[in-house]
Amino acid sequence: MSSSLTTLDAPPPEPAPSSEPERPEPRPNRLADAFALALYVVMAFIVTAPLWRGDGVLKENRDDPIFFQWMFVHASRIFTHGENPFFAEQMNAPFGLNLMANTSVLGLAIPLTPVTLLFGPWISFLIMTTAGLAGTAFAWYFVLSRHLTTQRAAAIIGGVFCGFAPGMISQAIGHPNIISQFLVPFMVLAVIRLRRAPERWLRTGLTLAGLVVYQAFINLEVLFLAALVLIVFALFYLVQRLRGARVMVTGAFKAAGVCAAVAGALLAFPVAWQFFGPSAYHGLPDGVQEFGTDLLAASAFSRESIIGSPETSYGLASSGAEENTFFGSPVLLALLGAAIVLLRTAGGRALVATLLLFWGFSLGPHIRINGELTDIPGPWYPISQLPLFDSVVPTRLGLALIPMVGLVLALGIDRFRPDRFRPAVIALVVAALLPSGPTPLTVSGPHVPPTPAFFTSGNWRQHVPDNGVVMTLPPGWVSYLGAMQWQIDTRLDFDMVGGYYLAPTPGDPSKRANFGPAYPPTMRLLWYVGEGGGEVYVSDEHRRLARTDLKDYHVTTLILPAAHPRAAQVKSCATQLFGQPQRVDDVWLWDVRSFVAGG
Repeated sequence: MSSSLTTLDAPPPEPAPSSEPERPEPRPNRLADAFALALYVVMAFIVTAPLWRGDGVLKENRDDPIFFQWMFVHASRIFTHGENPFFAEQMNAPFGLNLMANTSVLGLAIPLTPVTLLFGPWISFLIMTTAGLAGTAFAWYFVLSRHLTTQRAAAIIGGVFCGFAPGMISQAIGHPNIISQFLVPFMVLAVIRLRRAPERWLRTGLTLAGLVVYQAFINLEVLFLAALVLIVFALFYLVQRLRGARVMVTGAFKAAGVCAAVAGALLAFPVAWQFFGPSAYHGLPDGVQEFGTDLLAASAFSRESIIGSPETSYGLASSGAEENTFFGSPVLLALLGAAIVLLRTAGGRALVATLLLFWGFSLGPHIRINGELTDIPGPWYPISQLPLFDSVVPTRLGLALIPMVGLVLALGIDRFRPDRFRPAVIALVVAALLPSGPTPLTVSGPHVPPTPAFFTSGNWRQHVPDNGVVMTLPPGWVSYLGAMQWQIDTRLDFDMVGGYYLAPTPGDPSKRANFGPAYPPTMRLLWYVGEGGGEVYVSDEHRRLARTDLKDYHVTTLILPAAHPRAAQVKSCATQLFGQPQRVDDVWLWDVRSFVAGG
């Protein structure tokens, strides 16, 4: 029995042991599997080689690696300090951070805890990034080779694209949680198996529940996209196969019920914490919901592809880490040819229709053309403000296209007839993929200054009180990231104001998310000086506001690195506000407890 797309197009078989597809011979499997795995691992190490060599930090995304290292350290503290896995007090003091709402990647950070403790969070970050690419590619190869294709070359090519498409390499620039999609192929497989054997709804439901729970602790965004794609594909397929649909729908509803009951029970507390716990938010920051894919991006080449550069992608994406639908014109031509082959089948038509719909969704609420946002509403517009959907970054919907394109290419190769022309077809597809192939990630110099010796020496423990809250001077985006690095290097042993995260602005009744903290008057004043502002006159009113602001944020200690380019100016302003500082090692330090108390 063929194991290709007939699994989607044949009428539902009667329950029988023979309903399972035949398996290839084990020896060729092992050899092909070993080759595919070696290929994907080598490709993943080539992509991440500059980071493993220590050549620098990611040029297009210097912030997220610090964030994920912070999360790795916090995950290790679950075991060393008994920390709450869903909440962190050390950042965004005194409000804390809702980790379920901030991609804490517990599903991978917890297993990597021994690595984090022994070798540091940077190595854990590199392992997660490298394994995310290779693991996703191999997972898709595994499902394709055993359940969807008969041609091993087709499965290998499909795995390459699903794991190393330009959008995946773009997300590898600081988003290891998003490229770790190795569970998604098995969700697809569970649904396909339900189609072949609807009477096995209980096993399918339990399998899906396990996959859903684990994926929820890696990345909920990927889980949400996978669920949407599977639902839309199933609807497109069922309207073409009304005969036998009742049996399939009955089994699907039963399996979905089991999955919802089991996964719902296991995820009830974490999800309730995410949406209703401390520092929970509702909806993304203003403006983010308009981050859609450019209409012209699909035919362009991403900056990290073989013939791509920042010039080929300029203006077509919100950043180098969000080039999610940059396939390149040769891939689009290969995709068109493979789609024509698949349109002869109901499953192929459903897959192509789902792909086109999600491409439309990825354009966002309003269409963007060559970098210009228009007033033309996109397919996403009617649903963009619905609950849950309002927390989706539209351009990320383009990530759902990657596995669908990989499936269309692999299945198109597998079903191409006559067979004697298939080697030529494979060669043409490979040639189309090469220009969009991945290159080593681009790196540059450090984003934040080295951690002061005040922290690395441990001397800070003599000057920051127990349960104290540190605020870095001057406040600001890069300064807060630097303070997060101080925390990473001290194993998160002190609390800090600010940071890099999503949380609601204190006092905002809408609870809409904001990137990082709010800036009350004192923080804005010090930020202004640190960013190059001129002389400021500090009045008694400034001091009164400073006392109120520091009290509201429970600040006990102010720290200004002496090496800061504007250290003299910031020190002068802070001295007028808080009094004379103390020089300790390579920082200026203010103990502001008496100031806050009114002394």
